[in-house]
Amino acid sequence: MATPSEKQPWRKILYEPQPYPDNYVDSSFLEELKKNLHVQTYDKKTLMFEAANLSQQINSISMFVTMYFYMEDQTASPQTLWCVAFVATIAGYLLNLAICRQQGANFSCNLCE
Repeated sequence: MATPSEKQPWRKILYEPQPYPDNYVDSSFLEELKKNLHVQTYDKKTLMFEAANLSQQINSISMFVTMYFYMEDQTASPQTLWCVAFVATIAGYLLNLAICRQQGANFSCNLCE
C-alpha cells in the first residue's frame, strides 16, 4: 500500500477510486490505441452506383405514396397515372439510349451494371 506522500500509478480503469482528477490523462493513455483496424475503402463508381440504387428505392416509394393519395382524393384516375408512368418509362429508355450512343456503348450500358 502506498504511503500518503507517494501516489499510486495511474491505471486506465474507472471502477476503482484513484488519487487523480477525473479528467487526468497519463502519458501511457494512447499506447494501446489502434487506428483504423477494419477500414474498407470504396471507389467512386461503386459509391455512386449504390447511392443511385438507394435513391431509386426512395423515389419509387414516394411515387407510390403520391399516386395512392391522388387516387384516394380522386384527383387523378388510375388510367392517367398509368399513362404518365408509361411516358416517363419510354422517356427514360430514350435518354439511356442517347447517353449510351454518345459514349459509344451498346444500349444496355447503364442498365446491367
